[in-house]
Amino acid sequence: MRERELENFLKLSLVKGVGNKFLREFYNVFGTFGGNFEENLQRFLKEKGSSKRLTEILNQLKAGNGFSELWTFIKRFNVEVIPFYDPRYPRELETLGINAPALYLMGELSKNGFAIVGTRRASAEGKFKTREFAAELAGNGYTVISGGAEGIDRSAHEGALSVGGKTGVILGEGLAIFLKRNGDFARKVLKRGGFILSQFHPLTVGAKWTYPQRNALIAYFGFYGTLIVEAPERSGALITADYALKLKRPLFVYLNCVRNPLYAGNLKLIKECKAKLVTEPGEILSSIGDENPPTGEFKSEGIAAGSGDESRLVEVLRQKPRTFDELVALVGLPEEKLLEQLTLLELDGKVVQEGGFYRWVD
Repeated sequence: MRERELENFLKLSLVKGVGNKFLREFYNVFGTFGGNFEENLQRFLKEKGSSKRLTEILNQLKAGNGFSELWTFIKRFNVEVIPFYDPRYPRELETLGINAPALYLMGELSKNGFAIVGTRRASAEGKFKTREFAAELAGNGYTVISGGAEGIDRSAHEGALSVGGKTGVILGEGLAIFLKRNGDFARKVLKRGGFILSQFHPLTVGAKWTYPQRNALIAYFGFYGTLIVEAPERSGALITADYALKLKRPLFVYLNCVRNPLYAGNLKLIKECKAKLVTEPGEILSSIGDENPPTGEFKSEGIAAGSGDESRLVEVLRQKPRTFDELVALVGLPEEKLLEQLTLLELDGKVVQEGGFYRWVD
């Protein structure tokens, strides 16, 4: 990705009043934040009849508006920015109502993730079982995904690290804020080949609304499934469970005692037949391991890579950009399976979605 284009994108994203909708509309019109950026910006705003707004934006861009600090942080800590127009940006997040302008990444994203989440106010038994589940999964090649918070989340990360495994930390705050408090922990995660990811500007302080949003990313990167260890009735972990169900990913719950309020949310998921009950790590491995071994690439259930269906999809996409409806008609796959295949191709950087069309990247 050209550095100048990224700089322009970040500068514009920092302008007060410029949100995700503005950025995407601009990109849909010009297809880039590079080129004649300032000239394009003037044309864009003049067409909207916003001469006053144009002056405000240009003045803020000239003032810098915190860009120097942001760029210095990105360079110093080797942060990779994945804007919404990057082929690696997870398009499926948009179907969950998450429209972050960019993702900020340290380390390398994993395609063999398994998410483990639960309450911050975890019991000693809950933390012990979490470390046990995480260690077993990480030892078998899965990357343990969680939210970095105290309690169940941190126990999941620690369990993976204890066996030399990989773990992914997905934040409800900015990277810079997290690193100030968790420098040693972050170094351990990255040293073992894991990653730290945020959908928020690096200097964003966590708030009540940011943590529920990041739960969508936890569920998304839990490609092989999500385990809820301890979740009270109003636990944020249940939001992650809802996202996992929307993504049609395997959902598991651990249950220790039906009368313990820490497991009220777990029990509810079981009663509603939304999740599979597990008490030992081997039960998860036997459920997902044989069908989906962690080879480093996520393969959608029921359609093997290189199959006739995938070959037909690639053939059609190579011809010209297509809408989703066109692909349904031409490839003949159910919508759910087609979306899975497109997601895999996007993750591999082979397909990009632009302006409602899926385009093959040569």
